Amino acid sequence: YDPNGQLRYKANFAEPVRDFERLEGDAYEEELKTYLQEHVEATGSPVAERILADWETERQYFVQVYPLDYKRARKQAADADTWKGKEEAPKPLGAEEKLTRHAQQVAPPSEKDVATKF
Repeated sequence: YDPNGQLRYKANFAEPVRDFERLEGDAYEEELKTYLQEHVEATGSPVAERILADWETERQYFVQVYPLDYKRARKQAADADTWKGKEEAPKPLGAEEKLTRHAQQVAPPSEKDVATKF
């Protein structure tokens, strides 16, 4: 939670092994809200209550800190998900195609049948 924008001055950027992002409205945001609600229930925290009461405004002050490898893996997984189901669906077979497929499924001649022809 960084309402005053001080994280950039306090974080150690000497090692480029992490990345910072604002919340993006994904499952992590829902998880964070759940943690805040549990915190309010357990402690009665007025700060957490205030944040939850004005979530649409306060959410912009939360910063996610990621290891760079994790962020890269998340992007690859998201890219893979966008391709799922994009392959062209098979078209329904027409009558002629059905006959062709059926003919291809007919058993090949036995070795005996082939041998007697030569």
